[in-house]
Amino acid sequence: MGKNWTVCTIAAMIWICSGVHAVTASAVEQAVVPSGSVIVNPPELFRIPSTIDLLSETPFYSEPGNPAADPVGTFAAQKGIQVLGGEYKWARGRSWWLISTYLGSKWISPEPWNITVPPPEKIHLVSETPAYASMDDTVPPTALLTPQEVRVTGAEKMWFYANSSDEKRWVRIQTPNLGEQWVHLSVGSIGYVKPADYYSYYGSGQFLLDDPNYYGPYGSMAGPMFQQTVNETLHVTGEYVNVYDTSYQVETEQGPKYIHEQGIPVLRKNEPLTLLNDTPLFAFATYRSGLSVVLHPQTVSSFEQLRDSNVYHVHTSFGDGWLDLGLTEPSNTVKTSAPLELKGSHPLYQFPFEGLELGGFQLTNVTVYPSAYWEDPNGTVWYLVDNQNAKYWIKKDPDHN
Repeated sequence: MGKNWTVCTIAAMIWICSGVHAVTASAVEQAVVPSGSVIVNPPELFRIPSTIDLLSETPFYSEPGNPAADPVGTFAAQKGIQVLGGEYKWARGRSWWLISTYLGSKWISPEPWNITVPPPEKIHLVSETPAYASMDDTVPPTALLTPQEVRVTGAEKMWFYANSSDEKRWVRIQTPNLGEQWVHLSVGSIGYVKPADYYSYYGSGQFLLDDPNYYGPYGSMAGPMFQQTVNETLHVTGEYVNVYDTSYQVETEQGPKYIHEQGIPVLRKNEPLTLLNDTPLFAFATYRSGLSVVLHPQTVSSFEQLRDSNVYHVHTSFGDGWLDLGLTEPSNTVKTSAPLELKGSHPLYQFPFEGLELGGFQLTNVTVYPSAYWEDPNGTVWYLVDNQNAKYWIKKDPDHN
């Protein structure tokens, strides 16, 4: 790594340090290592194993990036290597691992067929699954298992690796009545539903699926095959995790369904919001374009907020909608009485923000008389024309007349 960076390890967390600054992997989703494009993530169920076994001699490095470079040394084949972090793509091909060794933290980059990973302790059968007494599905199954969580007692060696997520591997499970049985599952179906309890907003259409491992087709000549959620906040009750990806279990009127995208985390809370200036009200939380309803200064009731943002879902006299406190009419405008000559075409804006054009109207080669102007953080000057006939904003870029 660079001279100003040090990789520190505390328990199973990765700390990336620079001077006196440190970020723990438990506090962020990803710990970014400043070496090439390598991103390592702390161990988590299915996605990053906490231990791996090396099946052959494996070179190790002081920093990641180029497995063809000269290694620091070589580890012999061994079991129980403690993983401090890894890349999410480890089950798809060659990747980098940050491991704990007697020499401190080191990097290795074995191919997936040169490692073994202990099978998970439990998996979730998401559909009816045949069970067999041995690893042979050419004979009739001993039972047909309903969707349920089962305890894993073993698996074939490369249970996590295949040429595609549909390729099957054998997993041995404990059943309530038949003892140990084998199930033949696609690698993508070797997963587990972690309990969850939070809300996410979905603006664009997301398919509501019965199987978290289904990736299409989603429609046919007869039309869509699945319902979609659009502009909706859903209760996330579980996260289906396998070695490849994470899908999200959500509550719907039709019962539990799966969505492939996490959505935008939402905080559900009721609070009053006092609007000091005119504020646009949007139908969607994330799509803002064209004309919008204008809320004049007033107090509205908020019931949802996009996490880590100033975007709120509110009740108003116009109905429910979304507003962004960062897109209110600015209060720090400067009064002016000077005429403004416009050369060329200039679109009119309802508010001084990109995307909030006033219905496609434009002014071309005219002189207007603004009452105020405002400079945004990017240096663009916006002029407000507000008279008895109309109210609109005109943008004047620093390099545009």
